[in-house]
Amino acid sequence: MRVTLGSESLRRGSIRADRRRVGPLVQLGPLALYMFVFFVVPVGVFLLYSFWTVREWDVVRVWNLANYRDVFSSPVYPQLILRSLGVGVATAVLSVVVVYPLAFVSEHSETLVELDRDYRRLAESCGVPFYRRAPTVGTDPRFIAGLARLARRETETQTVTQLAEPPREAAASP
Repeated sequence: MRVTLGSESLRRGSIRADRRRVGPLVQLGPLALYMFVFFVVPVGVFLLYSFWTVREWDVVRVWNLANYRDVFSSPVYPQLILRSLGVGVATAVLSVVVVYPLAFVSEHSETLVELDRDYRRLAESCGVPFYRRAPTVGTDPRFIAGLARLARRETETQTVTQLAEPPREAAASP
């Protein structure tokens, strides 16, 4: 371990601290740019267009609130808005009920294939004589009973306030 004293070490330390502070901002930069270009700008354009009118298929760039008056005074627009919200809710529910379980099963299967095929090859190339994926305990009743036993044993010896406290870190040895 090399220790440097003087202004050079302080300068290096402050540069590292600055890099750590700027790191997340640099990582968020491309996402922020993408969101600005493909979300904020189009929404701004739609908002701008909402204050203009259309006459004979031509946009008239005169500021007015006629479009908003039409939306709030017509009986058609509330029905369209409710129908659109209904389609959005149905899409969200179907995504949660159908797509997420399929994605989980697909990813789980892919992980098992990686473990069985890819990591077996890696183990063989590293000279591991025997490679076998151990099945996980999952929801086996014996595993659940063992966890329950351990939890009961730990909670019987502690008070409620001790259970609510965060665990203490081990004392550092000199």
